[in-house]
Amino acid sequence: MTKKKEPLIQTATKITKKADQLLKKGTDTYKDASKNATIKYNTAKEAVATQYDDVKQKVAEVTEATKTKTKEVRTNTQAYVKKNPEKSIGIAAGIGALVGAVIALIFTRRK
Repeated sequence: MTKKKEPLIQTATKITKKADQLLKKGTDTYKDASKNATIKYNTAKEAVATQYDDVKQKVAEVTEATKTKTKEVRTNTQAYVKKNPEKSIGIAAGIGALVGAVIALIFTRRK
């Protein structure tokens, strides 16, 4: 080799080594970032799944309690109506008249 080419080859070799180092550093940084993102994603996913399960359980409990209370109210209402049919008719008529009056007020005030 000629003496003029030797410094050029040494410079090219240094640049190549530096580029390889930068590439390795970039690759390592990417791998670390990817690993951290995966860990954070999995942690968030587990937290959401846990919260979802908790909410689902609470909704099931509230639904069951509502069904039970509704059945109880229905049973009590049926017993009251059987025991007091005249009062039941009067109460129903009164509620109907009240609802009708409220609806009438709403429609007459709109004009």
